[in-house]
Amino acid sequence: MPESVDKQLVYTCIDAFFTHMYPTMPIFDRHQLQGRVKDMDRSINAYCVVVSLCAFVMIQPGLTTNETSPGSVLKTRECLVSGKALFEEAVRARRMGMAIDNPSADAVITAFFLFTCSFGLERHNTAWFYLREATTLAEILGMNDESHYDSSLEIALRERRLFWLLFVTERAYALQRHRPLTLHPTISLPTIHEIPNKDQLHITELGAYAKATS
Repeated sequence: MPESVDKQLVYTCIDAFFTHMYPTMPIFDRHQLQGRVKDMDRSINAYCVVVSLCAFVMIQPGLTTNETSPGSVLKTRECLVSGKALFEEAVRARRMGMAIDNPSADAVITAFFLFTCSFGLERHNTAWFYLREATTLAEILGMNDESHYDSSLEIALRERRLFWLLFVTERAYALQRHRPLTLHPTISLPTIHEIPNKDQLHITELGAYAKATS
């Protein structure tokens, strides 16, 4: 693991994500995400997901990581500098390990976080590239097809949420930037009855993220 990716910082960013961002991006289970952290040294997919998530958290305006970890005090400017470095590291690592012929949900998530980082940095051509990459990978995986969700309930639920997160984000950003659309409402929304008790929220909260980017 590169020296710049400190595990204390990683767990701080994960705490910040679940505290501030999870209601509009309900695409992780905390326990499984912590498992990805443990796999970072062995899996390029896990590494890219975690690093890109940390970059996204650090780049967010007005959000400092010391809210959840008093021992890790980073001022706003330091967060932005660290976030940019993590963004570049995620791009580098992903370039080395990405396999277009065998994509995964992790690849979709990483592309989405690279979009959010680029958006936060106001690199809008780059942002659109990564958002379109995320939607294309989702379509290659079949996330736009209802038959894709005939797997385990928890995996199907989270990938269904991921599709709808991409859908509302693309709609909002395409409207803002006058771009064409790729995703269409071809699958059902997750219902409240599908969501485990430990993870209660309504899927329409994803709409809040669309408003935030419009």
